[in-house]
Amino acid sequence: MLKFTIRLSDLTDPAWSWDARAWRSGGGWIEPLVNPSVESFLVVTGERSCLVIARERDLRGRLFPAPRTLADALAWPGDHVTVELTPQGIAVHNGEFGTAPLYMTVADGIAAGSWNVTDLLGRFEPAKLVDTAVTRALLRTPVYSSTTLFDGVLRLTERATAHLDTRGVQVTYPDPAEHVLAAREPGGTDLVASFDEV
Repeated sequence: MLKFTIRLSDLTDPAWSWDARAWRSGGGWIEPLVNPSVESFLVVTGERSCLVIARERDLRGRLFPAPRTLADALAWPGDHVTVELTPQGIAVHNGEFGTAPLYMTVADGIAAGSWNVTDLLGRFEPAKLVDTAVTRALLRTPVYSSTTLFDGVLRLTERATAHLDTRGVQVTYPDPAEHVLAAREPGGTDLVASFDEV
């Protein structure tokens, strides 16, 4: 739902402004996806911190106020990507659906992210592959995780948070989802017929 290139040193003295296409500060920019089903906001949360939120519009056409806090942004029932910018670094939060992937890397003091991994070319070495990810791809047994084929590039999965700073990208996964057990039907119920009826 968005892409960005941000010089980490610019986070200590941000001056974000909108130029009709992206938010810009110093040499960095954050560009939300241009799509009628997506809305985006920049919310100032402190003297040198802010949130950039790209989220699905309400499908029923209702208008909701712009979020004012990180908790507001994360509580959105639709899909969203929220970029939290502070002098300490960047935290990127993904919604519970993970509709649009976000690939991220940090190199030479610059954090970059995009829904299209080819936008990051030049920020990582395509020849440096992650052996286990390549093996899984060739065997057609992928694992749902933040690991990509490319060393130094991580993917933000649903409900996960990525922290980008001078150390690189670290992904924090959410707590595991609770599994729901099948309801126990009273004796004599034909479960297959009930399923067919549904």
